[in-house]
Amino acid sequence: KKKQRLMFRTNVKKDKLELYKRHHKGVWPEVERGLRKAGVKLLSIHCPSDGGNALQMYIELEQGVDMARDLGPGSRWLTFPCLTCLVLPRMFEQY
Repeated sequence: KKKQRLMFRTNVKKDKLELYKRHHKGVWPEVERGLRKAGVKLLSIHCPSDGGNALQMYIELEQGVDMARDLGPGSRWLTFPCLTCLVLPRMFEQY
């Protein structure tokens, strides 16, 4: 079965990096189940070993999954009761 592979890069605010790592260290089982149900096969976040704030996120999706439609605003995934995964990223991102 084919899968889609995506890579994203984001800069986390330097003063929020440790908090970001703590929030993402222990992902709730409900969040993992919700992502799998939405078609996410693998999701990993990589922090640079030099302490930098440019993070890489690697995602593998089932064939046919559309990130915007299936995981974005208005999707069933966003009706999931865990708001942590929705609100916290905006708090951390550096533009």
